[in-house]
Amino acid sequence: MTLAGARNDTAKQIRSLFVKRSVNSATCVALVNAVYFRGSWAELFDPELTAEPFYETPRVAARALE
Repeated sequence: MTLAGARNDTAKQIRSLFVKRSVNSATCVALVNAVYFRGSWAELFDPELTAEPFYETPRVAARALE
């Protein structure tokens, strides 16, 4: 996938794949996985079986933004 392809396929919601100079000759493998889904699920998620994303850092507890 190219950057132009990512932009076009996601209605310009993905604007860049890498920060400038973040991939160089020392980089062995770069794996990019971007998922953009706009549609209806065949089956809804059971709220009882899902959890809010949560992780802890040395200083604070954090939640993912919605």
